[in-house]
Amino acid sequence: MCVDAVATSGRQSRATLAATEAGLKLSGTLGDFKLSPTAVKCVKRAGFYPWLWGGIRICHCVPGYPQRLQFCPMGIRSRQVLAQLRALGFMTG
Repeated sequence: MCVDAVATSGRQSRATLAATEAGLKLSGTLGDFKLSPTAVKCVKRAGFYPWLWGGIRICHCVPGYPQRLQFCPMGIRSRQVLAQLRALGFMTG
């Protein structure tokens, strides 16, 4: 898990993403971030950094949170996570 692209020295282990139709909750050593469905603008694959296109970026409009929250799924491909989020009604790209 990281916030923005250069706000961390690397991956932070043991972050979790809980996703329901009621919202997203990303929790880890960098904090707990709760996002309602209306606050989530888009969820998409991260770019080259972080983690060579394997990560996921959450773009949102919650004041006081980093503009982009990013994480790298472990044991599952980012495209599979995005498909599940799309099925819950989140805009993915």
